[in-house]
Amino acid sequence: MNLECNAADQQQKFHSRADLDRFSNRWNNPYIRKRELRMADKILEKMPLGGKKILEIGCGEGTNLLYLNDRNSDVKYTGIDFSKEKIESFQGFPENIRGIIADATALPFADNEFDLVFIRDVLHHIDWARQKVMDEAWRVLGKGGTLLIFEGNPFAPLNVIFRVLYPVEKGMKNSTLKKMLELLNQYATCTVEYLEPGYLVRGISFVVWKSKSRNILGRCLLPLADIAERFLCIIPRRFWTGRLYFIKKESN
Repeated sequence: MNLECNAADQQQKFHSRADLDRFSNRWNNPYIRKRELRMADKILEKMPLGGKKILEIGCGEGTNLLYLNDRNSDVKYTGIDFSKEKIESFQGFPENIRGIIADATALPFADNEFDLVFIRDVLHHIDWARQKVMDEAWRVLGKGGTLLIFEGNPFAPLNVIFRVLYPVEKGMKNSTLKKMLELLNQYATCTVEYLEPGYLVRGISFVVWKSKSRNILGRCLLPLADIAERFLCIIPRRFWTGRLYFIKKESN
């Protein structure tokens, strides 16, 4: 229990403040932007026909929801996060995007409320509460709806480095394919898709995009990383790229 409390405290301290540099990077960096738009397309592909309500659990500053809205503004988007500061950064967003301060283990929504629920790069940050979060996500997912979970491959080289450098990433060790399938298959048969390579571009952007001086370096390195990732596509994706898991709730 003490270990769980310590881990929770560590995550809350790290993620409680809005990271406007990260938001700017993900929204304004052209190399990240084209990847985020493809991710938004992938998420919307899984939306049930006629679906109009999407929930993101652990929405941070709301970048994912903005990209989704960029692709389809006819949907009502809701994001929840424990951080008041992150949710406050939603000010000025389109009216169909709302942010709510909430606990992912006790969502303030009725059963079967959303057509699609997604959790991106979050489960490894709440390693001690994966089951509770999944139970809640499944509860608020509507009949016939889709639940999407994105988690990185813990054995990808850059993820291994991040797990060493950043203690808040240590929970990724439990995001192996085997453990994720064991978790998700409790609810419905899980399907896995292996996404495009993106670790080089994202890793470099994480380091070099935060200041004007580093931006110059970024402008030199990012085109090279973009080209390198195209060549890396010859390596089977299941061994090193991020994974998108999805399960569908029966209509009956």
